[in-house]
Formats: sequence, structure tokens, C-alpha cells
Amino acid sequence: MFDLASNVTEGIRNTTTVFERDLDRQRLPRHIGRDGIITAYSGRDALGQAWMCELNKGAYAYDNYLAHLELPGSDMVVLLTYQRLVMFRRAKPDEAGMAVGAAGSSMETGSATGAIGVSAANASKAQIEWEQEIRSLHSIQLDATGISLKLPATPEGYMPPGPFIPISDAQSRRWFYDQIKEAVKALIDHRKELG
Repeated sequence: MFDLASNVTEGIRNTTTVFERDLDRQRLPRHIGRDGIITAYSGRDALGQAWMCELNKGAYAYDNYLAHLELPGSDMVVLLTYQRLVMFRRAKPDEAGMAVGAAGSSMETGSATGAIGVSAANASKAQIEWEQEIRSLHSIQLDATGISLKLPATPEGYMPPGPFIPISDAQSRRWFYDQIKEAVKALIDHRKELG
């Protein structure tokens, strides 16, 4: 009987010891889409969602993440939610106090290139270049070197130039353009539902 009591208390002690330790996160939290359907884990989507939640002190945390694109050859990222587009400059790893990891860490970079990237932990140190709400766009245009965002005309009839997203790779350019179209379509569908 004494052995049973001893084994039970040892088991309880071991269990509480496990839960008292600080556990290191092995991966970023899963992205769950706007529809609420759980899909296979995507490190890329998880990174984009984490960036969205950390950028600008959490200003976009309640947006619905859709996609992001790291612009090749720069430290710029364009983030797309169903509510807005945000272009930001990632903090350099040494600025963010992060050790530089080995190339090929697609979990950290969110890209297949293996370039050294940043984690969500230092997205709060990123610099916002521009932000554009989807509802305030007049149109989007696919150009040979990127995507142009067109703004509505002023009362005087002047059509101000909107932000430009430079994307040299044709396949990436088309993919991101289609993602923006999805956000615009969702906005139009929502307005139709409202009457």
C-alpha cells in the first residue's frame, strides 16, 4: 500500500514539474482562415499572420490575414489582409536582437528561397512604408514590373497615383494580383449582402 501511495505522489510531482517549466514554442500558431475552417499547417501562412498581429504594435491584429509576399532582393514585405495592404521593411536580424540562422530555414523566412529572414517576434520593430485600405481602392492594375493600386479621383477630378508594389517575377506578380482580387471580391460581396 505504501508503494502505491509513493508512486502516485511521484507521478503527481513529475506532472506538475513538466507544467512549471517554460516551454519553447516549436512553431508559430496556426493560421485559421476567415471562413473558420482548419486546414493543414502552413508555416508561410502562420508567419504572415504573426507579422500581421505584431506590426505597428498590433494595429492589424483583428484583420483577416490573406497573403504576404517577400520582395526578392530587399527587406520589404507586402502584407495583404481582407481589410488592407501594408508594405513594411523588416527589421534586420541584428537590429531585432535575433541570432542569424542558417540559410534554408523556411520556417523562419516564410519563403522557399532560404534567405535569412525574421521571425514574428521582431515584426514589432519593422518600419511601415505605406498602408492602403481595400475599401478605398478605385482599381488594381497588373503591370509588367508590378501591381499599381489606383485611388479614387478627387472632387476636382484629379486621379492621385496610388502605391506601387514592385514584383519582378511574373508568377509571383500574378499570384499576388489574384490574392488582391480575392480581397476586393470579398468586399464587394459583403456590400451586396448589406443591400
